[in-house]
Amino acid sequence: MSSKRPPLDEIVALQAAVAANRYILDHLLTESAHRSYLFPDMSSNIDLTCTFTSGAIDSFGAWAEITDSGATTLSSIAAAHALHISALRIRSTDTADKLYVIEIGYGPDAGSVTVIDPHEFGSGTKHIDSDEQVRFRAPEIPQGQNVYYRMKTEDTLNATANIELRYHYD
Repeated sequence: MSSKRPPLDEIVALQAAVAANRYILDHLLTESAHRSYLFPDMSSNIDLTCTFTSGAIDSFGAWAEITDSGATTLSSIAAAHALHISALRIRSTDTADKLYVIEIGYGPDAGSVTVIDPHEFGSGTKHIDSDEQVRFRAPEIPQGQNVYYRMKTEDTLNATANIELRYHYD
C-alpha cells in the first residue's frame, strides 16, 4: 500500500488557513473573556471624574479628547494599546429632563474622527430606569490614535454629563 503525500503547496495553504483561524479564535476569546479597566482609573484615585460637555443647543460640540479630572487622556492609553471600549456608564448630569446624545470616535486629530459608537440617554423625567451602563460592540480603536467625544443636548447649551468608560485591550 503506497501512501501518497499531498503536494507541498497544499500543506502550506492548510497551515496558513489554520493560522488565520487561530488568530480569529484568539481574538474572539479575548472579546468574550478579558480583564477590563475603568476610565477614569478610580481604582487608583476614587475622586477622578470624566466630564463631557455638549455644544450649542441641539447641536454637537466640537470633537474633544476624552480626559479625566487628573488630566489623563484615554489617548495616552491608546498610544500603547489598541483599545476596545466595552461600556459607558452615565454617573450624573447637570441638567434634568433632557435628552443627550454622545458620539465616541478616534483619529489622528479632531478634524479626522471615525465615529465608533453613538449613545443616547435621558436625564430627570426622561431617564429610563436602568444602571445606565451601555455595553458597546464597537470596533477596535487602533493603537496610536487619539480618542474623542462630542455631545449634544436638547434645548440646552453646554450641558454636562459625568461618565465612566470600561475598556480592554489585547
